[in-house]
Amino acid sequence: QSLLDRTRRPALSLRPLAPGELVAGLAELVRPSLVGHGIELLLEVAPDLPRVGADRAQLEQALLNLVSNAVDAMPSGGRLKLAARRHDSGVTLVVADSGDGILAEDLPRVFDPLYTTKPPGKGTGLGLAILREVVEAHGGSVELESRTGEGTTALVCLPAAAGEA
Repeated sequence: QSLLDRTRRPALSLRPLAPGELVAGLAELVRPSLVGHGIELLLEVAPDLPRVGADRAQLEQALLNLVSNAVDAMPSGGRLKLAARRHDSGVTLVVADSGDGILAEDLPRVFDPLYTTKPPGKGTGLGLAILREVVEAHGGSVELESRTGEGTTALVCLPAAAGEA
């Protein structure tokens, strides 16, 4: 936690953002890397989503951490789904992979700073801790669902921007 405290992200600059734009932009950003890894990209954006109050750069970087983990979990290729869908009070952004999944005993600790299941030199254990910090700063929450051998789904729930329904 001390390390995270010293590397605090800058204050958020929240602006109304269409979740579909964020997800589509992320898809275009990562598509070349995914093709190189033999990973099929699926993009699903529900119509008429409310905008969210977001710092696009920080939220995009946090979601890139999820994509990076997904790529690492699919060394022989697979499928990555990026989606945006409505939920009760806002929007859920989804990053789902068909990779190795996370062991049940590791799942409760994956958001702990410096906790990693990757081999030495492959991961810092900061990506998911930063993701959670950024999402919570946006007033949202993040949840991981995983099954060993079937993949992992990250659900990033964000509230609608003020005045959005």
